[in-house]
Amino acid sequence: MKNVEKKKNEGKLEKVKGKVKEKAGEVVGNDDLKRRGEAEAASGEAKKQTAKKAGQVEGKVKELAGKAEEKLGDLTGEKSTEARGKARKLEGKAEKHANR
Repeated sequence: MKNVEKKKNEGKLEKVKGKVKEKAGEVVGNDDLKRRGEAEAASGEAKKQTAKKAGQVEGKVKELAGKAEEKLGDLTGEKSTEARGKARKLEGKAEKHANR
């Protein structure tokens, strides 16, 4: 999850830098700078969205693994395994929700 957050933040930063270049290009009448800024902003947004999707996938994987562990604990009567699975499942759901 830390890597996902890092990638999302990198994308956000790149987008902001691009927007600044885009506005600077508009202000000084430099079309090349404006276009480079637009491209950088779009690239940053794409990186952010990609990181969000990766976070959703990681969350779903944790959720399913937790569900399986919870069921295993239920079937074997091991309450600690069941509880660990339930916690992992909830962690996965939270991770998915955080990356909407």
